Amino acid sequence: MFTGLKAEKSLANPFTAKFAWLWFLLAVILCTPSSVRANEQFTAAELDTLVSTIALYPDPLLVQVLAASVHGDEIPGAADWANQNKHLKGQELAERIKLEDLPYDESVQALIPFPTVLATMAKYQTWTDQLGDAVATQKEAVMDAVQRMRKAAYDHGHLQTNEQVKVVKEKTIIIEPVQKEYVYVPVYNPHVVYYVYSNGYPGLRYRTGVWVGTYYDYWGWGTSRFEWDTHLIYVHDYRWYHNRPLPPRPPRHHNPPPPPRHNHYVAPARHDSYTPPPSRPVKVPMNHNTAPRSKAEIHHSAAHPNTIATVKTTKDNYWQEDDSRSNRNNNRNSGNSNRNGNSRGGFGKSMRK
Repeated sequence: MFTGLKAEKSLANPFTAKFAWLWFLLAVILCTPSSVRANEQFTAAELDTLVSTIALYPDPLLVQVLAASVHGDEIPGAADWANQNKHLKGQELAERIKLEDLPYDESVQALIPFPTVLATMAKYQTWTDQLGDAVATQKEAVMDAVQRMRKAAYDHGHLQTNEQVKVVKEKTIIIEPVQKEYVYVPVYNPHVVYYVYSNGYPGLRYRTGVWVGTYYDYWGWGTSRFEWDTHLIYVHDYRWYHNRPLPPRPPRHHNPPPPPRHNHYVAPARHDSYTPPPSRPVKVPMNHNTAPRSKAEIHHSAAHPNTIATVKTTKDNYWQEDDSRSNRNNNRNSGNSNRNGNSRGGFGKSMRK
């Protein structure tokens, strides 16, 4: 009750009543879908560019691509799922799609047997979103752009009937699979097939066909088609249309040019990582004892020339011990030489006797 009284008092306020219509108008503008506010339309040249990479797809595949482009936000998730399950084919793949109950539109699920197509649409998300906007708001103009591109490829000798597709040219150009259960994805360079005359070798080729037989009827394969003369699209034999509000579309702009390259490349200064090895310790000279020796020491050294006193190795006498070891080895070698010479001499004397 008190709330109602406060509301009546606020409306009675002349200042609030004066600007009430302004708040109402602002609310209407904010709630209006951006597609209604924006009157921007794709030009014919822009539409030709948008459809140039898919215009030569067979009609059953092109129907699914155009319908799926309207659900561009679902394309990345479906592309990841298709890539993870690309080892599944035919009936096994169809049963897995139904079992998983994927949260994607039927047109998006219909492209799961074509993981390369979904991967391309996910990689070029901006192109997919713009194509979806054009299909939702300018479907007739999009179909006309497809026919212009097909006519250019046909006139330049690249679009022809072969073992995979049948090309029918009357008022419009229709591309159908030779075997309806097998759909092939063409690979071509738009800058060649639309603008360069063929020299006898067509500028597009077809990859391995994908089987979309009876197990894929649930997703519209076999019952989806174009009515080119009346600009209609049929999915499941029902007229397809789309009336969802479109999210705000960023302004179209060309890719920025690459950053300028420097003419002279200056390499960074190289730091020499070579470190000289540490210097070897200087050999400590031997401290000679100049004290006079007693007669007993002199006689002992003469009687025992090969006897060396045991000295505990320390830091100060390390090099002295090393020199003593060298002298000991030299004395031992000279002694062995004398003994060997005497034995050989004695053996020779005994032989002469």
